Amino acid sequence: MKIRLVNYTSFPFHGYGGAELYIYNYAKSLLKKGHKVEIVCNSYDTHTSKKQHFEGIDFIFLGKPFYGYFEKNKNKAYQRKLKENNKILGFLYRFIFWIELYRYQLNNPSSFVHAFSDTGFIFTFFSKVKLISTIFDIENRGLRRIGLWGITLPMKTFYYSATTSRIIKKSSYVTSGGIDNSRELEEIFACRKRKIVILPNAINVNLINKSSQENDSNENNFDDKFQFISIGRLEYLKNPLLTLDVYEKILKENPTKGYRLLLIGDGPLKQQVEKRIEHINLNLNGNVELKSQVTEQEKNIFLKKSDFYINLAETRYMLLVVMEAMACNLAVYSKYPLDGILLNNENGFIFNSNDSCRIAEKINDFISKNDTKKMGKKSYELVKEYTWERTAKHGIEIYNKLKKHYNLTDE
Repeated sequence: MKIRLVNYTSFPFHGYGGAELYIYNYAKSLLKKGHKVEIVCNSYDTHTSKKQHFEGIDFIFLGKPFYGYFEKNKNKAYQRKLKENNKILGFLYRFIFWIELYRYQLNNPSSFVHAFSDTGFIFTFFSKVKLISTIFDIENRGLRRIGLWGITLPMKTFYYSATTSRIIKKSSYVTSGGIDNSRELEEIFACRKRKIVILPNAINVNLINKSSQENDSNENNFDDKFQFISIGRLEYLKNPLLTLDVYEKILKENPTKGYRLLLIGDGPLKQQVEKRIEHINLNLNGNVELKSQVTEQEKNIFLKKSDFYINLAETRYMLLVVMEAMACNLAVYSKYPLDGILLNNENGFIFNSNDSCRIAEKINDFISKNDTKKMGKKSYELVKEYTWERTAKHGIEIYNKLKKHYNLTDE
């Protein structure tokens, strides 16, 4: 079977982001099962379209770089350099990408496409192309339907609301990571239950454990301080500033505990985060550190050397970074159960609040009354079941179901 996956950014390199890494690993797992895989995405270093064969996967890089430009960081991983304030340019590049994608589909027809995020929008205008959609982030949380009044919303919110609504309406199937993601699709976009199919996130537990043990140099060795860790893009949906507020409250309640907080991430809120860290370290001797560029291996080492993971992201679906923390034997606090990978009072706890005082109180109480190392072991036992082989099997079942229902043939 030939499978076409589509996303704005899907580089064949590690260390870019959760969505890109998911698509890359998913594609490799489909390849191992004997299927041909093609990833169509934006070009990262040229204005012209090109094809690149990498580890058995055909990458189709369409011309016109995505919003901003890309460059390699010190770890040889491509990073997007955003022009954050130029929203008009950002939407213009999206529109250009849709045009290039439309042209590619016309010249290289496929009977079905699996599109990620809002890239599926252009395929809603191909009546003969069956669309499978995966919506990673639903940014207009709490908004059920879009009407004419939607024009009063912020441009980004209206854009994601309108495009996602159409994508879900026109898709043959919409994938979900689990029960929480499914409920969200139904409540926000009134997605029909019969359209929702399960495609869970996955993780390579053995690879993470292997990488965290290799090249564990002395510079990565910490003292015996209890370390909190949180990883994610420094943007509003990930709540890095709330994480710092919570940690500050924890310190004030436990001035002699000698806690430490490590944040890993980069993004538009970086300056505000750095300023907040400076304040906490200066006034409370807070031992807060921000690392913006780390390799996958370094990230796993930092997770292994930590004691407790804090997840305040607004994302409800099965977060890869939380799964990585679980694979490194960490207990987790999260605002949401994340499609069932987090079990209350078994491998952490769930508490949905934006009140930093209440969250800090809950974390303090939890750590003082529970064996977090034992819960970390439970995390590992839960997450090791989520293999890429299992996810690929789900994906192939979805594609075969689609082909059978619409009488599609392989190209």
